[in-house]
Amino acid sequence: MSENEGKSLFEVFKKFRNDEDTRIFQLIRVGNSTGATDKKQAKVSISIPNDICNNKNRNLGELNKYIGIVMIIPKEKVEKFMKE
Repeated sequence: MSENEGKSLFEVFKKFRNDEDTRIFQLIRVGNSTGATDKKQAKVSISIPNDICNNKNRNLGELNKYIGIVMIIPKEKVEKFMKE
């Protein structure tokens, strides 16, 4: 699903935001990547867009000026939607 098949991110959001398999949650920066255990949630590193943290502004503290929202959707549902 690396190719853009004609649907925008907003179209994907509108289609799946109320789907029972979709999870939407706030992004929280933790600084490392670890797997889940019975007592701890999984933590992952992410890539931040260049316009937020770029060569002129290398301070990751700039992330505190933003709220990140993450939307997790089953891949096969999105792939099917992209081909419609």
